[in-house]
Amino acid sequence: MSAESSSWKFLAPLPAAIAGQCVGTVGDVLVVAGGSSWTAPPWDKGVKNWSAQVYALRSVDGQWESEAALAHGMGYGASAQWGDSLLCVGGQDATQVFNTVLRFHLAGGKVVTEELPQLPEPLTNAAAAVVNDTLFVVGGQHGLTPDTVSKEIWSLPLHGGKYGQWKLEQKPPWAHARILPVAVGCDGSLFVMSGADLATGADGTPVRTYLKDAWKRDAKGTWSQLEDLPVAVVAAPGICNAAGHPLVFGGDDGVLAPQAQVLRDKHPGFGLDAHEIDPATGKWRVTSHMPLSLVTTAAAKWKLHYVIAGGEPQPGHRSAKVIALPEAR
Repeated sequence: MSAESSSWKFLAPLPAAIAGQCVGTVGDVLVVAGGSSWTAPPWDKGVKNWSAQVYALRSVDGQWESEAALAHGMGYGASAQWGDSLLCVGGQDATQVFNTVLRFHLAGGKVVTEELPQLPEPLTNAAAAVVNDTLFVVGGQHGLTPDTVSKEIWSLPLHGGKYGQWKLEQKPPWAHARILPVAVGCDGSLFVMSGADLATGADGTPVRTYLKDAWKRDAKGTWSQLEDLPVAVVAAPGICNAAGHPLVFGGDDGVLAPQAQVLRDKHPGFGLDAHEIDPATGKWRVTSHMPLSLVTTAAAKWKLHYVIAGGEPQPGHRSAKVIALPEAR
């Protein structure tokens, strides 16, 4: 079955509408951890809440269950799949940015949490991926202001549980710092795509530069630039598909960003196209169309499906919906 002919379907909704959560698999369990929610949209004076909840889904037709909660509420950590464990890197709440690295794994049938070596500095709105037993963390912000945006890449050797030390990788070849990029590990290579640079506007608010560039770092550490994406895919879920190619689901292209405060609840949402790149040709193609846009969340391979759990369907809103696409075989 190909991705083009497959149909997205809806799984059981999350118990709460959230975005900025970590998503991945823990053994054969789908796990969602942390995230943020609004009491009302920000233009209606809503307050952002930070979740410490951990939810688990054990079957495609099952319902979500609550697991042991995090030590504190947090959102916008970077998700990375490491074998049968989910890693959640950094994140923030309303007042601080965290340098924690959490590993979720199964013990006695329960989802438990372990702390890995902490990041050398706090980081939120980054992206992460595991390649050849090394965790890479790309971009993000070290603080809560635009001037803390990062173009750095950090790496941590995992070595099957005998963790090494964090290393600041060689300066990447791109010009921009970036928040909310897409990072995917495929076939021994790290792929980094899109994201947004940040600056401070004349009125003191953050201004984004939406990026469409795409890069590949091979097993030898050599970077090469790929064809630009057709559109920016900021905050999009990404995954390595069954063919061994990066697959990016939707994302924010930035076209309507200047009008977000005017459109408010009438904003139509973010991108619906799933883009795949063939590393052999460097060409992008659209492989499917999502039933709704979900950004600031992550994708997981689970029970022969690509699954996206919750996220932001439009600015200032959160979703509890969970969508799944049968994996191409």
